[in-house]
Amino acid sequence: MRITCFLTLGSLLLLPPSGPARDPDSGSVLGWWHGTSTCVPAPWNQSCHDEEIVYHVVPAPPDSSHALLHASKIVQGQLEPMGDQELTYVPARHTWEGDFTNTRVSIRWSFAVRGDTLIGQLRLRPDMRLARNVVAQRATATAF
Repeated sequence: MRITCFLTLGSLLLLPPSGPARDPDSGSVLGWWHGTSTCVPAPWNQSCHDEEIVYHVVPAPPDSSHALLHASKIVQGQLEPMGDQELTYVPARHTWEGDFTNTRVSIRWSFAVRGDTLIGQLRLRPDMRLARNVVAQRATATAF
């Protein structure tokens, strides 16, 4: 009897999951984050300034692989909005990534969630030079 139950349970574990496969990290970026965005010291990056940041990441259409990051920095104790960034989850790298281009810059943000820590990088395109590092902790909206 025990062997039969074990074999049946083992057989169930081998069955493919019902529905689409989902990376457990894909939804973990949602919520509030508070931390620092620090500049990489380099002669070409001298106009960069370190910042205390607050991010609020919310779901975005069309599915759970898309999110919208509302970025703010804290200046003299006040939240100052910096803009929004669309992010797409990249399962192969376990990262959330978003590109931004205007007349001055072309950049890529990438973020990875490690427990309650958000690790991010800002890279300049097209050569992908590292310009910023982000480290933030999960937070609550009431903290700001």
